[in-house]
Amino acid sequence: MRTILFIVNTSYNLYNFRYPLLKALKKKGYKVVLSAPQDEYTYQLKEEFEFFPLKHIDRKGLNPLKDFLFLLELLKLLSNIKPSIVVNITIKPNIWGNLAAQILDIPSISIITGLGSVFTDRKFPLYQIVKTLYRIALKHPKRVIFQNPDDAKFFIEGKLVRPEKVKVILGSGVDLEYFKPSGKKKQSTIVFGYAGRFLWDKGIKELVEAVKILKKKKLFF
Repeated sequence: MRTILFIVNTSYNLYNFRYPLLKALKKKGYKVVLSAPQDEYTYQLKEEFEFFPLKHIDRKGLNPLKDFLFLLELLKLLSNIKPSIVVNITIKPNIWGNLAAQILDIPSISIITGLGSVFTDRKFPLYQIVKTLYRIALKHPKRVIFQNPDDAKFFIEGKLVRPEKVKVILGSGVDLEYFKPSGKKKQSTIVFGYAGRFLWDKGIKELVEAVKILKKKKLFF
């Protein structure tokens, strides 16, 4: 049986964004193994999949000692599990997970859902360091999957990844059995809503300006 190991920076990510994919892979006969820090979603994952908690991942920092300990943790994890392939998601697994897989000669895939604040803020020297680490780490994966064509273009033009490795998909997908219309009767009044993160670089400024326009027109938000 082929074993697929997913390495992610939160159990929340695996449960909320990857759960249907994980179940589909298991149904197709793959052994699905998960590794992430423990949080309130770990219990649900453990009910269906083999789970190995990550203890040394520092999600946002760039402390060389902590990252070295994380790399050692991943090397031990991969040596014990011996997966057929490693799927790395989020920035730290994409860097250190790929390096660990390269050292042990294990195939890997990277999934890059977004670039994050490192690339939007571009603070020196963090921005330059992360770009260099990505350039090194993305030499190993057989495929690098992006969910935004602009992100893929940025990585290709910046020579962070070879074009032939890149695949663009338009999102993680939505479980239409879980997220389906409630069946409630529609209101006669049009009401505008917003679903997203309250981050400036996600467009909150533009949202506020749009709401002001709606209010002037006496529309509900």
